Amino acid sequence: MTAIVLDTCIVVDMFVRTRPRYVIARELRSRIVQLGISVKAPAFSYFEVAHAMRQEMRLNSGNLRDPGSQGQENGLDIELVPVDESFIKRYYNVALPELRAGDLILAALAKGDQIPLVTEDRELLVKSKSAGIAAFTITEFLQEHAGAAS
Repeated sequence: MTAIVLDTCIVVDMFVRTRPRYVIARELRSRIVQLGISVKAPAFSYFEVAHAMRQEMRLNSGNLRDPGSQGQENGLDIELVPVDESFIKRYYNVALPELRAGDLILAALAKGDQIPLVTEDRELLVKSKSAGIAAFTITEFLQEHAGAAS
C-alpha cells in the first residue's frame, strides 16, 4: 500500500493532546511514517485542520497541546488533491452512498484511487464499507495493515 485517505478529525487527533484519540492517532501517524505511506487529502481539508487548531487554541487559552508537531516536521507525506473540475470528472460516482459533502469527497477519493480510508465517523465508515471501499477505524487499520494496536 502506498497511500491512504485520512478523515480530517484523525489528522487533528494526531497533534492535539487533549483529544480523546490522541494516543492511538499518534500510533497511527508513527506507523504511517514508518511504512512510508502517503496521505491523500482533499485540499479543503487544510482549512478544516486550521479551523480545528484555532478552536483548540481558543479552548485552551491560546496554547496548542502539542505545538512542536505541526508543519513539515510532523513526518507525514501529505498530497493535497485539488477539488476542481478534473476531480469531479475523475472521482464523481453516482453509486456512492448518500453522505455529507466533505465525507462524500473523502469516500470518492478513496474509491476512485482504490486506497484505504481511515475514519472514526461511524456513518462514513459503514456507508463506505457498503460501497466497497476499504474503510477502517484507527484500530482496525493498525491491526489489519500495520501490526497490532497497543
